[in-house]
Amino acid sequence: MNLQKIATIPGYAPGDEFGWPVKNVGDINNDGYPDLAIGYGRYPDCPDTNRTSCNRIDIYYGGDTLDINPDLTFWDAIDIWGNMDLNGDGYIDLVARYSTNFDIGMIKVFLGSENGPDTIADFTRYGEYYYHEFGREIASGDINADGYDDLVVAAPFDDIVAYGRVYVFFGGDPFDLEPDWYYQSEEEFACYGESVACGDLNADGYADFMVGAPFDLVDKPGRIYIYSGGDTLTTTPDFLYEAPNPYSYLGRKMEYVSDWNGSPYGMILAGWIITEGYRTDVLKLSGSAVFDSLHTEIIYNNYDPYDQSFFIWFAQGYFNNDGYKDIIVSGGSGESKKMYCYLGESDLFNPDTTIALDDTNALSFSLSNSIDLNNDKTDELIFLRRIDSDDPYTRIYNIDIYSNNPFPVSNSAIDRHSDSYQPNGFTLKPNYPNPFNNSTNIHFYLPQADQIQITVHDILGREIALLTDSFYQPGTHTLAWNAQELSSGIYFIKIHARGENIFQIQKAVLIK
Repeated sequence: MNLQKIATIPGYAPGDEFGWPVKNVGDINNDGYPDLAIGYGRYPDCPDTNRTSCNRIDIYYGGDTLDINPDLTFWDAIDIWGNMDLNGDGYIDLVARYSTNFDIGMIKVFLGSENGPDTIADFTRYGEYYYHEFGREIASGDINADGYDDLVVAAPFDDIVAYGRVYVFFGGDPFDLEPDWYYQSEEEFACYGESVACGDLNADGYADFMVGAPFDLVDKPGRIYIYSGGDTLTTTPDFLYEAPNPYSYLGRKMEYVSDWNGSPYGMILAGWIITEGYRTDVLKLSGSAVFDSLHTEIIYNNYDPYDQSFFIWFAQGYFNNDGYKDIIVSGGSGESKKMYCYLGESDLFNPDTTIALDDTNALSFSLSNSIDLNNDKTDELIFLRRIDSDDPYTRIYNIDIYSNNPFPVSNSAIDRHSDSYQPNGFTLKPNYPNPFNNSTNIHFYLPQADQIQITVHDILGREIALLTDSFYQPGTHTLAWNAQELSSGIYFIKIHARGENIFQIQKAVLIK
């Protein structure tokens, strides 16, 4: 492949987490070109001026010439999915996930039209209880082969033992958000639904759906559950794969791949499998006409067996003009992040080539997605590039678009970053990393000097640690929290600005 950078889309301000998520949502405006969604995790200029940051997802319409100015904005959306027609009208619909108090979770459905969906939701559904994170993962496909795409929606956590649960909503005209299938795991800490996928594994015309249960917080092996599509659904899986060892987190990530090597059967790639103490390997599950004959193999990273970033980032598409589906998996770390390329007719055991993107100013690169923006039958690759700082709250985020077939781009030199940008109010930012193992950093911003108390509380609200009770000057501050003596679980970080008598709380997840 001869990849060339054709565009850079800059974020808005340092620390805005531009590039989370990046999605191919399909041709939502019906002009013949697929469209690209890019999100912000901490956009600083919110419509609600009482907030210092918010989520936002922008849609960029594809075309013969790519314009990097967004065409549509969904305020407060955390994630978004497209490429589905829920009501059978021939137009692509969108489903977006939103945050709620106590992480109950909420999804909104935006039905398509001739000119594309608008930003006013047609349907809204909340999760059922605290910390379920309803809508954390979503997949779609025609599970009952009635001509309407169906929704698979996961709520993989809860406030006590993280059973996890998955809902299926059948499409139809009229469409509704009442579940037609539901299952909650009976095992504690299964995190059932931390990944979901949908596609026709056995080529029978019905989309099947797959659910990952990684058992994040306990010493159990992760699992992949496969449910066969059909006119009726049962809660008994038609196929179950269990990892050979505990703490592998198999089921945390899952990708459905169609048209691999021209096969009519779908394929599943799921992470991860532990080998020799390293969480580096990937489950390959090849479809067949009979579920009992599904073939499983473990893909080892023979190129770099100790690369524990293998498969964290993934893209599939048609990248090199040979007409065969290709797969690219990211690996490595730092400013020379490796991309392992498995080109069409590959066995997935040895990459055909590798790509390293180098930039002396980059902290890291991440492979984010792929999309054929100009409909030339060659997919572009989308990378998230982080530059300038180890601190996520001052880091600059850019999206780089690469192609094997370059095409024109307008407004590609716009620089929206403002190095002097600061929040405009008292802010406790999410701790980083989160989830974390033993230690994490807590960031907070003060518009004026104040006496600051930061405490940590368990799931029952009991105070378990006092991290600081000191006087701080205006500005951004960082405080390290070492939780080495605590057990895995959900904790809450509470900040109290005593002078202003203001409280804020962030959730932290400790995983050992």
